[in-house]
Amino acid sequence: MTDQNENEEKIVASVQTQDELEMARANTRDLSKNILKKYAEGERNFRHADLRFVDLSGAELMEADFSHADLSFANLSGADLSLANLTGANLTGADLRNADFSDARLVDTNLTGAHLEGTSFHGADLMSANLLSAYLEDTTFDYADLYQAHLTCYIPEDTDFEGANLSEATINVGNVSVEVK
Repeated sequence: MTDQNENEEKIVASVQTQDELEMARANTRDLSKNILKKYAEGERNFRHADLRFVDLSGAELMEADFSHADLSFANLSGADLSLANLTGANLTGADLRNADFSDARLVDTNLTGAHLEGTSFHGADLMSANLLSAYLEDTTFDYADLYQAHLTCYIPEDTDFEGANLSEATINVGNVSVEVK
C-alpha cells in the first residue's frame, strides 16, 4: 500500500459522509500548498495550527515553529525540519521516515505511533517526549537530549543513541521496563 493510500484511509476513517470526505481531501491538499507557500514567502510561525493529515513530504521547513501544532497523521517523510520548534506538538501516527530533525526542539512532543524509520534527531531536544509505539528502525538520536522521555516501543539494534542524554528516561521494551537514572 502506498503512503498516499494509507493517508487516504486515515482521512476516510475520520469522516462520516462522502461530502465530508471530499471536503477533507480538498482541505488537506489546499493546506499543504498554503503552508509551503507561506514558508517560501518567509513565514515561520505555524504555532497551534491544525495540520492533521497534511502532506509536507520532502519539504524544507528549517527553523519553522510548529509548537503546539496538531500534525497527527501528517506526512513529513523526507522533510527537513532541522532547527525547527515542535514543542508540545502532536505528531501521533505521523509519517516521519527519513525526516531530519537535527537540533530541533521537540520538548513534550507526542510521537505516539509515529513512523521514524531513517529519521535523524541528531542533537535534538526531546525532553519528556512520548514515543509510545513509535517505529524506530535505523533512527538516529545521537547527542539528543531524551531527559524524562518515554520510549515505550521496540528499539532495534540499529537505533543510534551515541552520546544521547537518557537521564530519567523510561524505556519499556516488551515486558522489560527500565528507568534510566
